[in-house]
This record gives sequence, structure tokens and C-alpha cells, in this order.
Amino acid sequence: MANRERGEVSLEIDGTTYTMVLDLEALCTLEDHFSTPSKDAVFPELLERASRGSARHIRGIVWAALQRHHKGMTLEQTSDLIQSSGGLAGFSEKLNSLAGSTQPDPEDANEIGAGKKARPRKAQHDAAAAGVNGTSKLAVSA
Repeated sequence: MANRERGEVSLEIDGTTYTMVLDLEALCTLEDHFSTPSKDAVFPELLERASRGSARHIRGIVWAALQRHHKGMTLEQTSDLIQSSGGLAGFSEKLNSLAGSTQPDPEDANEIGAGKKARPRKAQHDAAAAGVNGTSKLAVSA
């Protein structure tokens, strides 16, 4: 059974319950899967592509989310699972739930002060007035 506190989502297909979670390990696995030697793939971009309907990215997210509880599930098996559940359209609600699970609970975020704007910092010394090693170039008159 899925543990919603941990961001897990359950899906029952043909009498079998599958548990998906987009935890840190799943996110890393997903990014590794889509990264190339010349370009790192990052989760927000992958999620955006999935939301635009990319079958490859939807399947990849589902596959990565299944790995914690269903180790060894292949991409091909994930495709079969998606097809058995009514196709890509059948997974849209579950993917939205999973994507939401990667965000902190608003009450928890407020409790720790996340999302608040940082206080402005004091201005640094004027670069034109500062010399090498921070010594002043301003002349002092008597």
C-alpha cells in the first residue's frame, strides 16, 4: 500500500498493485537515463516534456517512479503496464499526483520559512572607490 506521507501513489492494474514514488533516487535515475555526455537532463525539463505529451518522457517518469518498489522493472514492462491501464491518458492523473509529491507540503514549507523572500543585503563597497586589497583610493585632505 502506498504511503502518501512519503509521496507514494498506488495504481492497481489487472489485480496487481503497483506503488510509484518520485523520491531522490527516482529523480537521479530519471536524469541519468535521459542525460547524454554533452547535455545533462534535469527533472523540471523532463516533467515539462512529459506534460506536453512526450510518450518517451511519460514512460521514463513512470519507470523511474516504479523502481523503489518494483526493482528491475524494465522500460518495456513499463510500456506494457501503461498500455494495460488504458494508455498514456490513463496515467495523466497519476503523473500529476507524482509530480506534486516532489514539492514540499505548503504547511511544512511555511513552518520552516521556505519560500519567504530573503532580506536584502547591504551594498558592497563601491568598486571605483576601493583599491587593491580593499584599500581606499580616496584622498584625505587636512
